[in-house]
Order: sequence, then C-alpha cells, then structure tokens
Amino acid sequence: MCPTLTSLGGPWYLLYDVNPPEGFNLRRDVYIRMASLLKTLRRRGDWVLVLPPWGRLYHWQSPDLHQVMIPWAEFFSISNLQVNIPVMEYQEFIAGWFWGYEETRALGVRCLSVQGHASVLAPYLQDNITATKDFIWGHREDVPSLKGAVKKIRSLMKKHKLDTVFVATDADEEEVLKLRKLLPEMVRYEASRDHLELLKDGGVAIIDQWICAHARYFIGTSVSTFSFRIHEEREILGFDPKTTYNRFCGDEENECEQPTHWKIVY
Repeated sequence: MCPTLTSLGGPWYLLYDVNPPEGFNLRRDVYIRMASLLKTLRRRGDWVLVLPPWGRLYHWQSPDLHQVMIPWAEFFSISNLQVNIPVMEYQEFIAGWFWGYEETRALGVRCLSVQGHASVLAPYLQDNITATKDFIWGHREDVPSLKGAVKKIRSLMKKHKLDTVFVATDADEEEVLKLRKLLPEMVRYEASRDHLELLKDGGVAIIDQWICAHARYFIGTSVSTFSFRIHEEREILGFDPKTTYNRFCGDEENECEQPTHWKIVY
C-alpha cells in the first residue's frame, strides 16, 4: 500500500467478495487467503477484514428457506477468527456509516489473485458423491454413475470390514432414493425442519464435513472443493493418507489419478 495512505492512521477496512457461483468451501478458502493478505497489510496500518454476508449458494437447495444476507456468526465463531486477525461482520461495517442498507454496489470491480491428534468417530466408510447436474456435465469422464459408485463402495466396505457407509451428497431426493435401494447400508445426516432453519444448508454441510473427517476411510469426488477440505481436515487430525486421499474413478476408467497428498508444514 502507498505510505501516505497507511500513515494516516486508520482504521482501514478491507472488503472483498467471491464470484456468486462459487461454493461454501471455496469461499472458506478465499477467506484464508484474505486473512493472510490482511496480516501483511497490518504491518503498515490498522486494517480490519470485513466479512461478506452469505447469500443463497447453488448447492443450497432447500425450498422455502430464507438464505440471504447470512452473517458469518451463523457458521463460524467470530471470536476464534479474531484470534488471528481483526474481523467484523458486513452489517457492523454498514451500521457504522449508514442507517441501513438494501443493496450495496461497487463503482468499480477488480479481480485479485491472492496466493498465499486423530480419532475415529466410528468404524464407517464415508463417501462424497457430487451429483449436481452442472458438475456431472463438466466432468462426465471423472464421475461414476450411481451403480458404479455403489460397486466401488461395496468393494471398500468388504476390504476394510465395515458395515456402514455415511454418504454426503448434494443429489436431489429422487437420486438419494435410488441410491438407498442400491445401498441399504447407507446413512445420511438429515436435519429436522427446526434444525434446518437454525443451521441452514451451510450448517448441515459443515456437519457432513466433520463426520467425513472422522471416518475410518474416506473417498471423494474428482475436483470437489468439499472433498479437498475433508482431505485437509483429516491431514490435520493425523489420519493415514491411504485412508484419506482417495476418489471415485469414472465408469470407463479402470484406474485414475488419485488426489495429491499435501503435507501440512508447521
């Protein structure tokens, strides 16, 4: 930043947003990068990161559920985020300057590239089946059919002597019913209506992810950010990479490239 700007004191507020189609876990990744950027900025001034409210994401498909302008506190502990860097909710930022807001529009937009102990919850196999139509269309060769996925799951259950498989998927109810018929051993986390209104689809996804992170064995979907984050959580928790970095192959693939093992350097 320019020295004349940072010498004025502050505080200064860093606002950002993410492309609307992007999913929950990619937005979490962007936050981590923005937090790293803010740490650098704070060497030269009093900077605060303003958290963009959550809107309805493509994967959040629960009907008749209000899921716009959701504060981060609905999903994350703000006090824990503030241990690392100073953050504030967007509505707090707006409240300091205006009476209220309906819409906020930017006069200009620039895209910025910012790079920057284990326990098994229960003896079960966990898999992530991404079934959103646009994902399947874009990755037809990498994603198995339901029958193909079930064949692989049964093989893994037999190999690891497991009786239960937990499935995290964004498939619609029709697809889930088909899957249940093919795989009666499957279980899912299904929130009651009251819990869904409290947690929203984002909170349910976090619960799914945490269950996946503690499975005896995990297998995910190609290029799925949801699967990537589970790899990360399991790596932090100390699970064997052989039970973590796995993905389904397409029906026409006898073998396929498995996810890269990214070691965390402390």
